[in-house]
Amino acid sequence: IGSDAGPLHIASAFGKLCFILAGAALAKYTTPHKKAFQVTLESLECLGCKHRMFFRQNGQNNITFVPACENKEEYKCMKDLTVDYVSQKFDEFVNLYSL
Repeated sequence: IGSDAGPLHIASAFGKLCFILAGAALAKYTTPHKKAFQVTLESLECLGCKHRMFFRQNGQNNITFVPACENKEEYKCMKDLTVDYVSQKFDEFVNLYSL
């Protein structure tokens, strides 16, 4: 359980289930493991800004550290993840993988 960071990549490399809170960085681009359950606010157009920023910088298929927020309401992708929403998504995760 965590964000798109080092522990996620280590867990993913070992084939472990991952529950990821995401916004600027999206696990579908950074984690090859398909057992990564990503929690985001899908309605935000700015999701994945980390990836878009890097592509604009050098046009290559790589990533970089989180850039300055593109959204006028800075870091809305993380700030608006409520406890209730994350809890609901965790229940979906548990049911999906029959934990």
